[in-house]
Amino acid sequence: MDALVEFAPGQTTFRNCMELAFYLEVLFCRRVDLVTELGLNRHLRPYIEQEVAWCEA
Repeated sequence: MDALVEFAPGQTTFRNCMELAFYLEVLFCRRVDLVTELGLNRHLRPYIEQEVAWCEA
C-alpha cells in the first residue's frame, strides 16, 4: 500500500515516518510505503492527486 502523508510543520522526521509506517503496517497487515508531497514525482503528481483519499488524524 502506498500512502501520501503530510506531517505537522517541523514534524517530518525519519523517526516519525518510520513509526507511522510500522503502525500502518500492523494496522493493515501489509507493507506500507510512505511519501510526502515534496517527495512526489512532478510527472506523477497529477495522477496521484486524482486518487488521493484525504484523511486527517
